[in-house]
Order: sequence, then structure tokens, then C-alpha cells
Amino acid sequence: MIKKIRSQKKRQWKCQQNKKQGISKAKYPAALRSFAMTLHFYSPKAYEFVRQKFCKALPDPNTLRSWYSSIDGTPGFTFESFEALKKKVVASKKSNKKVLVTFMLDEISIKKSLQRLPNGKICGYVDFGSEMESNDTIPLTKDALVMMVVSLDESWKIPLGYFLINGIDSATNSGLIREALIRLHEIEVEVVSLTLDGPSEHFATMRALGASFDLLNLKPFFPHPSTQEKIHIIFYACHMLKLVRNTLGDLKILKDAEGNSIEWRFIEALAQLQKKEGLRAGNKLKMAHIHYWKMKMKVALAAQTLSDSVADSIEFCDKYLNLVEFKGSEATVKFIRCINRIFDFLNSRNFFAKGFKAPLTKFNEEF
Repeated sequence: MIKKIRSQKKRQWKCQQNKKQGISKAKYPAALRSFAMTLHFYSPKAYEFVRQKFCKALPDPNTLRSWYSSIDGTPGFTFESFEALKKKVVASKKSNKKVLVTFMLDEISIKKSLQRLPNGKICGYVDFGSEMESNDTIPLTKDALVMMVVSLDESWKIPLGYFLINGIDSATNSGLIREALIRLHEIEVEVVSLTLDGPSEHFATMRALGASFDLLNLKPFFPHPSTQEKIHIIFYACHMLKLVRNTLGDLKILKDAEGNSIEWRFIEALAQLQKKEGLRAGNKLKMAHIHYWKMKMKVALAAQTLSDSVADSIEFCDKYLNLVEFKGSEATVKFIRCINRIFDFLNSRNFFAKGFKAPLTKFNEEF
């Protein structure tokens, strides 16, 4: 026990000495550099914990950022990313494998501002990587369009580049996607699908690429600009769930294929009943779920609103409690259950999950 206390005090004294002296000026070994950058990439919080635990023996995060700065981070397609993918292709050929990826893109809101870089260049204007001269005619950027590829059969992902935009039309967006697909084809990376969220601009972009969302002529895919093979479109399930919830909540009444009414008022009535009684019938529905417009971006609120537990509660109030305000809710219950099950298998993350939470395969497609 005494030895343990002494060792702890000795360790604390060393930590204090290290803090007083600051970080060593000696060059970090290559193995330590690799470990530090990998750990910080996966979890900055875990990196900070390990660094504090070992008396700041690991480099400061600012030092890591300086190591990253060797990569050109200007807007446009990143040269280093395509070089890394080339190495992946060469390694895969040795084992007679193809590099199969899904292509992803998303827009990220950024603060409008101008900044002067150390080299004297001013950034903050719309920039597609063409090295345009900054002037008053070019608007300030408000979004960053980010493109990334994710491996289908391995555990890696890599950003292809980003573009500073202030809104983007379907022609420009589709042109950037085509250019990215052509560049990936040139280095023999096969793109199987395109994943994106659901604003109206993205639907227009997909139509410009050759897809169709007309129910009488449904084509949720478009031809590859180089190979003409099908690239399937996958809209991000979490965003689609929010759009379904918003549509039902805004319009109040939808109609199913048989003409039955799917009504938002049953969900509102359940929330009001639970608030009045002071308990919930095995679900997480609260008034925050009814006033969803205050937190539209929260996926959890949409998932908890259109869930099996809410459908079961509405059905219980109708069939077993015989409450008048829940009469005629059969179509709404069926709709909520369908949306919940579709969301489960589209958002599945565990290959060994059971029921509707299992990923869609040819073995459970009929189920």
C-alpha cells in the first residue's frame, strides 16, 4: 500500500515537472506521430484523456493540426485523396478485389465572414477551386458542399473535396457530381450508389442526372457518365423520416391508397391525453414532439413520433378504452407502423440484428 502511494506521488511530481518545463523540443518518433494522429482522428476527447493520463507526453492538438497542414486544404477536389484511393486500388488488385464505394454529398452551413490567410489571400467568397480573383461581384459563401466516398466492404471513408457555395443550382451540382464520378472511374474506383439528403435542390439535381421520381415512370438511378452503368440513389433515411413527419404535421391529413384518412390529430390527442393523466402509455411522446417546428432537425423527435409504441398507444385508446377522439384511427396506426418498419431496415447498423432492424438482404426481402 505504501509503495503504491509513493508511486502515485512520484507520478504526480513528474507530471508537475513536465507542465513546468512544457513540451519537449525533441522530434516525435514516427510511431508516436502515427498513433497520435490516428487516435485524434477517431476521437479528440479520447486523445485528450490519454494525453492527460500520460502527463502530456503526447503532442498538443495544435501540433497535430500543423502536421495536417501539409495537405492542400483549398476548395475543390483534394489531390491527396485521389492519390490515397489509387493506392487502395493497387492493394486491392493484388488480392483480386475491386474497390467498391458509395458516393455521398451534403451541404454544411458556415458563418459568412472574410479571413486573410498568412499568404495574403482573402478567403470567404464563393469558391469552386478555380482560383478566381476576389472582388465585390462574387458573393460571400454561406455553405460548404462536401463530397465523400465510403467503402462498401471495408471500414474506411475519405473526403474527395469541398466547394464554398452560396446556394447551388441543379446544373452546377450535377456537373460537380459527374466530374467526381469521372475522376473516380479514371483511377478504377467503382461507385455503386449515391447517398444524399432530401431538399428540393437535390431532387432537381437527380433529375438533371437522368433519374425520375414519377410514380408511373420510377427510375431511382442514373447512368454513370463514363460506363453508363446504373448508380442507385439512396436518400438518407433520417432526413426522409423528418420529411414524412413534417408533411403529416403541416398538412394534418393524408390519404392512403384506399382513400382512408391518415390524421395528425390522433398523435396530438395522444400527447394531450398523456399530459392530462400525468403518465405515458409505453411511449416517449411529449408536447415537444407535437411542436416539432421548434426543433425540426432533431431526428429522435421524428423517430419517436412515428414509432410502433405510438401506434400501439393510439390503437389501445381506440379499441380497448373506446375513447371517442381516437375513433377512425386505423389508417393512421397502419401508416405509422409502416413508416417505423421502413425506417428500421433502412437505418440498420448491426448485421446480426433481428426482425425489421436487420439490414435488407435477398434472404429476408419477402419478410
